[in-house]
Amino acid sequence: AIAAEPEGSLFVVDKNGRVQRFSADGAFETLWRMPDIEKGKPVGLAVHPDGRIFVADSHYHRVMIFDRDGTELGRFGEVGFGDGQFQLPTDVAFDAQGFIYVSEYFGNDRITKWTPDLHFVSAFGVEPIADKRLSRPTGLVIDDEQTLWVADACNHRIVRFSLNGQVLTVFGEFGGEPGQMRYPY
Repeated sequence: AIAAEPEGSLFVVDKNGRVQRFSADGAFETLWRMPDIEKGKPVGLAVHPDGRIFVADSHYHRVMIFDRDGTELGRFGEVGFGDGQFQLPTDVAFDAQGFIYVSEYFGNDRITKWTPDLHFVSAFGVEPIADKRLSRPTGLVIDDEQTLWVADACNHRIVRFSLNGQVLTVFGEFGGEPGQMRYPY
């Protein structure tokens, strides 16, 4: 995964279980390792508007928070199926007010919303959408109109939500033709 901060530096998480920071012209700046990698490596990260780096630490069922130099600032979530719990979080996104959105799968297959100070707000995407429940939601992005776009990987489609979880748009189907997708991430 890759994320950019407003100043132009890029953060990259890889299958070595580390986060690297590069300048906008590609010069290496620093790196840090995730504290745990035996069960698996993280797959998503994002830069919060306040500069914190949020990493979806998938196999540890949590989101970790770092400063731009790799100092751990916090973490949230725990394994489970309830409110405030995760099953394999995959990505993180933020709205203009600093609310945090986390995608997850492996039974939860949903999006959770959190306050900027890390309190659980809600979960959505759990009801069927066009006769299919979300299945391994992965990539997240919030656009300038403050709507959330989700790559619904195993349904081979994209779903657009309002920030309160209302479905706005659904498109895509399995295949290799124009307009079709195969496991979008």
